[in-house]
Amino acid sequence: DESGILLITFAHGWHHNASGDPEDSNITSFREVLAQAAEYEELTHSLTGNPRRKILGLYIGWRGASLKGFLNYFTFWARKATAHEVGDQGMTEVLLELEQIVKQNKAKHSQSRMVTIGHSLGGAALFSSLHSVLAERYVSSRPYKTTQAAEGFGDLVVLLNPAFEAIRHG
Repeated sequence: DESGILLITFAHGWHHNASGDPEDSNITSFREVLAQAAEYEELTHSLTGNPRRKILGLYIGWRGASLKGFLNYFTFWARKATAHEVGDQGMTEVLLELEQIVKQNKAKHSQSRMVTIGHSLGGAALFSSLHSVLAERYVSSRPYKTTQAAEGFGDLVVLLNPAFEAIRHG
């Protein structure tokens, strides 16, 4: 294929899970984002003649909702701990594999991109999965205190209202 890819990855927040329920508001919204990205690619193609990138979406599901109904509101702290555990234990490897795939594709198709989004506790999981990767990349870029820029992750990481304490960020 000559067009490259746009990979959009989304980690959902609290009150959502990996059940794949088509009525889930996060799944519905994510599908809308993917449809809008495809429309943008079509518009860009019609205006510039550039090839359309393939739009790929990956919904990272985890057990954000553990109880049904009103009782689910009492699970925040337990789900928060789970989000950080998911980020620390399994999400990092998946995200690094995806980044490698996009990098390989970008070598052939310079327009390939990777956008990673986490909302609420999904943002906390995403932060937990990437903070050590980014720290290591920063340290590796500074062996002789040069001004070499550290490698980031993918092309864009967005944490929407991430549910973690500011002290974790520091």
